[in-house]
Amino acid sequence: MTKKYTEQKDVVRPIVAPSITDIAMLVPKIVDHFDTSVVKQHQEKPDWSLYRIEIRSGIPYIVREMCDRCGKVLIPPRNRKLRTYHDDTFGDIYLETGICKDCINASLYVDAYLDGEPLTEKESKELFYKYAEAYERAWRVVLAAAPRIALTEQEWEHRCKFFNGCAMCGGPIEVRAKYFPIYLNGAHTAWNVIPLCKDCLAKHYAGRVTANRSISRYKIFSTHGFFNKTKTIRMYLLHEMEKHDIYMEPLEQYRKRFRETKTLEGSD
Repeated sequence: MTKKYTEQKDVVRPIVAPSITDIAMLVPKIVDHFDTSVVKQHQEKPDWSLYRIEIRSGIPYIVREMCDRCGKVLIPPRNRKLRTYHDDTFGDIYLETGICKDCINASLYVDAYLDGEPLTEKESKELFYKYAEAYERAWRVVLAAAPRIALTEQEWEHRCKFFNGCAMCGGPIEVRAKYFPIYLNGAHTAWNVIPLCKDCLAKHYAGRVTANRSISRYKIFSTHGFFNKTKTIRMYLLHEMEKHDIYMEPLEQYRKRFRETKTLEGSD
């Protein structure tokens, strides 16, 4: 029995299609077979109401539409994965599940660093955002201590070519944007300037730069749905820090946790 994912094109139709009743008796056994991770083993027992059985063109599927970890987010069919369970009587049965983006973040950046008891879905998400906010604070510390060496035209042209447009959406380059604004220690340096279009610049600062410039509202790393989107930007700017010998020790633990220690191809 394999725990690897199965491509839709590799799904095999059984010689004799089983009935929904036949498959229903096997659902707990099949779900438990695949829920072998440390985190899953410490979660509460599955809510069987989240699972349903489908027979498509004679092929049996056990389907879970809601996130396989939190059970709160609907996962569209295109984002679900298939795993194959082989039963001696009914042949191959396919388990179709998916994980929401927030839970993917939690599993990637929190589960790998568990120091004690496995965390619940809520706890792991809270810890992920806690680390992301701490990463942002450490970044501001590094910027505050860094020299004010102005971005050169050659450096600007390189990042325009690297991102091939707006660093966030790929659209036309309209602004030489500071990733961190001046009041958060950002400057017009090689490790803080990125090419953006005007719309993305507005979104980048929306709700963050307030009348009283409240730092608590400026969360570019931990904003919902924004962390992974800006991963390439962070890795590019981190590499610029390395090239200019900027003091980066406060960032190292977060770079490791969020897997941002590698050099991006083409960033040199």
